Amino acid sequence: MQQRFGPNRMKTLAAAVAFIFAFVMFAAPAQFSEVRASSDYVLGSAETTYAGGEVVELTLTNDSKEAIVLSGPVDVQATVYYQGMDLVFARETLSSDKNDVLFDGAASLEIAPDETKVFAKVAPGLPDTWRSHTAADHDIKFDVYLKIDGVDHNLSPAVTVKLEPVVFNPGLELVTNSPVDYEEGTDISLEIWLKNTSSDQVSIQGPLVAQGQDGWSLDLGNERQRFSLISGETMSIPAGQTVMVAEIESGPPMSWRAFYFPRIANVTAWVEVTASADGAGMWQSQSQQFAIVGEIVSETLSGEVTNVKDMENGTAAITVNVWHANDVSRVEEVNGQYEHFYDIEVDKERPLLDMKRSDFSITQLTVTGVQTPLGDLMSVRAMETDGQYVLIWAYEDGTHNRIVVDAALPGTTIAGPISNDPDHLTVTISTLNRPVEQTLNETTGKYEGSLTYPSVSITFTSDEPIDAEISLRQK
Repeated sequence: MQQRFGPNRMKTLAAAVAFIFAFVMFAAPAQFSEVRASSDYVLGSAETTYAGGEVVELTLTNDSKEAIVLSGPVDVQATVYYQGMDLVFARETLSSDKNDVLFDGAASLEIAPDETKVFAKVAPGLPDTWRSHTAADHDIKFDVYLKIDGVDHNLSPAVTVKLEPVVFNPGLELVTNSPVDYEEGTDISLEIWLKNTSSDQVSIQGPLVAQGQDGWSLDLGNERQRFSLISGETMSIPAGQTVMVAEIESGPPMSWRAFYFPRIANVTAWVEVTASADGAGMWQSQSQQFAIVGEIVSETLSGEVTNVKDMENGTAAITVNVWHANDVSRVEEVNGQYEHFYDIEVDKERPLLDMKRSDFSITQLTVTGVQTPLGDLMSVRAMETDGQYVLIWAYEDGTHNRIVVDAALPGTTIAGPISNDPDHLTVTISTLNRPVEQTLNETTGKYEGSLTYPSVSITFTSDEPIDAEISLRQK
C-alpha cells in the first residue's frame, strides 16, 4: 500500500524534521556540537606498554594529503580493563592544572601529511583515577575528542595502552584497628596504621587512597576514596615503628564506610612514598580485614506455603502459615579469620494474627531475579488455626512458575517472601465448562440440576430439560 503526502502534510513533515534537527544540535554539548570521525587521522600512542607512573604520550598520524592543525580542548573518555572488569570513567578534559601537556605547550599543533606527532602527554594520577601511577596494573583505552582545522573530531578507533607496576619494597605493612566491638548507637572509625618493617625511616605524602571491598568499583559509595593524613600533607614513619596515618569515619549507609553495624570490610590502601631505602613511588597494601564484631537482631517474619489449589473458576487458593521471626546478623572469629553470618530465627509459637489483604502480595520471579507483580489478589481469609491464611489469587488460565508470595508485618514496612522455594512454586489456574447434570422431580414435574466447584455449589430448576454448559469465573 502506498501512502501519499499532500502539500500541507509535506510542510508539516519538513517542519518536524527541522525541529528535530535543531533539538539535536542544541541538546549536544556546546564544546563538541558536530563531532566527526575520519579514517585520515589515526590515533596512537608512543608506546604500547608503559611502566606505572610514566607519562602516557598520545599521537596522531595524518594520513591525508594536506597539513592539519590540532587545537583544544582535548577530551578523553578512559575505559580501564582491570581483573576482568571494564570500568568506564566520565569524560575528562586534559589540562595543565592536572599536569597534562598539550601541543608541546603551544595553543595548537601542525601535522604534515604522512607525519606522526605526539599531541598530548597525559600525566600520572592517584589510584582512584584511571591515570598511571607506579602501582598501576591495568590497561587503559582512550577515546579522544579534539579539533582538527577548527572542526570537532572523535579520533577513531580508540587506542589502548598497558600499564605495568613498578615493584619496590619500602618495608610498609597495613595495620588497622580491627577488630572493633559493635555497640548500638556508636559510630565507628577505621584507623589506618602503617608499620615500617625496614631499618630506615620511610616518608609518605598524602592523600591516602582506600577502598573497602575486593575489586575496583565505580559505584557510588563503593568507589576508591581519598583521605587526608592526620599530621599534615607529609609524615615520617621511623624504622621499626607503627604509626597511625589516617582515620576513616563512618559514611553513608549504603557505602563501604557504613560502620554502624556488624560487618567486614576488606581494606586496601595506597599512599605515595617519597623516601625509603628502596626508592619512591606509589605503595599499595595487601587487603586487610576490618571487622566490626557483634550481633544485631531485627524483627522480621517467616512463613511457608502449605497448599495450592486450582479453584477451576479463574482463581487459585494458596494456603500459607506466617510467624514472627528475628533477622540475625553476626560477625565472629572462626579459625583466626572473621566471618559474617546471617540467620532467620523463626518463632512458631508466635503466629502472625489479624493480617489483611494489604499485607500480602503475589509476584513472579524473572530469570534475572526481579520480582514483578502478577494477577490480582482477590481476598485473604484467616483460618481457625492462628497464623494460617487462604489467599484467593486471580490470573489468566495456565500453569504459572516461579511464583512468590510476599507478606509484610502489619503496620510496618518490614516485608519478605514466605514461599518455600520461589524457583519452584507453581500455580495452576483454569476455567472449566461443565454440562449441568439433571434429574426429573416426579413430585414437582420440574427438572433439577446442580454444579459443584471447589468454591461454590449452584442449583438449577427448570420446566424444560436443561441443555447448557456453565463456566464460572470469579471477578
